[in-house]
Amino acid sequence: MKKNILIFYSQINHFGGIERLLLDIADTIKKKKLNLIILCYENKLKFEKFRDNIKIIKYKKNKNLFITSNNFKKKLIRLIT
Repeated sequence: MKKNILIFYSQINHFGGIERLLLDIADTIKKKKLNLIILCYENKLKFEKFRDNIKIIKYKKNKNLFITSNNFKKKLIRLIT
């Protein structure tokens, strides 16, 4: 079973420097037989199409910061257990 690297990045809307860096990370960890999971609010760019070892998990951003934080925590717990 491949291990995963999890990165939180709030919004993937445009292709720029951070997105290039994430692709470089995906290339590097693929050589080590790892997968990249990106947890985000938005993925307008459909970022997973750029590399086969990238998985995007979106979760809903709430206006209430406490609810958003709690949802994020629940998502993380499900991912790591």
